Amino acid sequence: MQAWELRAVGVKIREAKTAGFSGVELHTAGYSASAMLSNGYSLGELREFGYGAGAVLTAGVSTRDARDGGYLAAELRSAGVSVRKLRDGGYTAAQCLEGGCSVPELAKAGFSPKELASAGVDLDDI
Repeated sequence: MQAWELRAVGVKIREAKTAGFSGVELHTAGYSASAMLSNGYSLGELREFGYGAGAVLTAGVSTRDARDGGYLAAELRSAGVSVRKLRDGGYTAAQCLEGGCSVPELAKAGFSPKELASAGVDLDDI
């Protein structure tokens, strides 16, 4: 039996896990990030299983927790997270730059000149 068949007939995540289905299979079967988190899986595991930043944010995970779970600034940015929320979630200016944020966006989000300089930004470019 496939994991999607289990989900289709209402089998719970714990039962599917006990039956030997992997986290990747559970993800492919359509179990939500919220349900996986409620059943003891970590954010790091969800990331490994293929759950994107959008899925974990929809599940109510904070930007800081997503960062701690291994999600990159670029992944959260692609999911619609603002530069200010990235900053407030603990991402550094360097991580935000690597994630595709522009220098003007970083300055507007409140990164200090010192933080920008530490990220390799030429302050004359601001």
